Amino acid sequence: MLTRLFSRSHIYTSLGLGCALLFACLVIRFWHPAYGFTSFLQMDTSSDPGKIAAFKDEPIYIYKDTGGYDGQYYAQIAYHPLLNAKELVPAMDSLSYRARRILPSALAYIFALGKPYWIVQVYCLLNCAAWFFLATILWRILSVNDLRSLITWIGVMFSAGALESVRLALTDLIALCILAAGILALERNKKTKAAYLFAAAGLCRETALLSVSVFCNIKPGEKWVTKNRIKLILISVLPLSLWLLYIRYQTGIIDSGIGNLTWPLSAYVVKWNATIDAFYWNADFSLTLTTLLALIGLSTQALYILRNFEISSLWWRLGFAYSALMLFLGQAVWEGFPGAAQRILLPLTLAFNVIARRRRTGFVVILIGNLTVFSGLLNLKDVPSDSHELSASRLNSVASVIHIEDGFYGCERTYKHTWSWCSGHGKLSVETWPKNSGTINLEFKIRSLIPCHVIAKIDGKICYSGEVTPTKSSGSLKLPYRSGSAVLEFSTESPGVSESSDSHARQLAFALYDVTVVSVTQ
Repeated sequence: MLTRLFSRSHIYTSLGLGCALLFACLVIRFWHPAYGFTSFLQMDTSSDPGKIAAFKDEPIYIYKDTGGYDGQYYAQIAYHPLLNAKELVPAMDSLSYRARRILPSALAYIFALGKPYWIVQVYCLLNCAAWFFLATILWRILSVNDLRSLITWIGVMFSAGALESVRLALTDLIALCILAAGILALERNKKTKAAYLFAAAGLCRETALLSVSVFCNIKPGEKWVTKNRIKLILISVLPLSLWLLYIRYQTGIIDSGIGNLTWPLSAYVVKWNATIDAFYWNADFSLTLTTLLALIGLSTQALYILRNFEISSLWWRLGFAYSALMLFLGQAVWEGFPGAAQRILLPLTLAFNVIARRRRTGFVVILIGNLTVFSGLLNLKDVPSDSHELSASRLNSVASVIHIEDGFYGCERTYKHTWSWCSGHGKLSVETWPKNSGTINLEFKIRSLIPCHVIAKIDGKICYSGEVTPTKSSGSLKLPYRSGSAVLEFSTESPGVSESSDSHARQLAFALYDVTVVSVTQ
């Protein structure tokens, strides 16, 4: 009997570790040699001009074809967590609104020891750390030892809200991790510790303070207002209240964010209509379908909580508070695919799965309630890439990125190689961080369709000259750069060869393969 129990426990532990390894692999795919994990910030070209000085001095991934998102604001606040830098104002959409969620930004500054390069990298990875902490805490809360408990664990860890928070470097998952630790403390009758943790969660996301509802276990004949209950609620809400006063002192205004709320169910109904309509106009079927599944899952969670009334359960009280919040969420929260509601209502997802696990709810209800997982995995499916990026590296504390410009046809890639064909005259632009001067030593492979002579110039001076044939040959050059940039020109007098008989076919003269920075001197 003991051997059988040990074997079963070992199997589910292994499955949990496998899920954690899957998450780690999905995240590692986003690492970039120069930009690190800054693609999580979703900073776009519209935000680029107003960014703070540190973001100009450090390599930050900029999206050219997609809109920006909120993580970029919290990451910039991490450089000035006291909000006393004037450069924050033009960098924000609303400083007073973003500054409310100060704890992740402050933690990034502290953990990075104030070092500029590491502040942004630490901030980008805070959600990943929160994911692993929450995975451990939730494993204990759910006592995972069978298929039902494993599914509920996966339902939270891979939910749309959790993985979207990771993908966009937001504050929601961090808040949920702290909130879950607080409720675990409360289950162990450590009420004061729980209150402090709820306060910390409130400094990550203000809606996390709805967790104080767990203190409201009113027993028959018990007073609603007690000294201990008031103390616990004050401990939970006072830090955010004081921080809001500080924000008012620093910025002169307080953005209440009241526009995120509206009349009960009005925006929720609009969300359903918009999601169904999207099947007719949205070309991305998988995005629309997973959004619909996430909406079904979230609705199932709320209905389950409302149907299974149990006010004596602290998990039910938590779930009820967020089910009520769900009714009042405004259109700005619901719009998009899947929408911010999935993140804001993460505590509802947590409460649903804990209750469903402990009540041994049927598999059908659990599976429907966790349909948000498909949307969650879709968040980490596609890694952003720049079709003009030929090479990227970080050596001797210098990050560099080489882009193809006029004359090159775009980058082509396999698992091992990256190359670009040139029409005969083409330019490469080089950008480095920090923005100082130095020399980059490049190595590359080069080939052509017919024999030709290729030269490379920088500032009119030849830095490479060689005979090129259809067989790849090695080349190298020294590339001086000034103020973090340089332009390298490749050319040949031989005409390009048409790649096909099509009238729009490319004229291919030569191709550069696997351009590599082998050393940097400053």
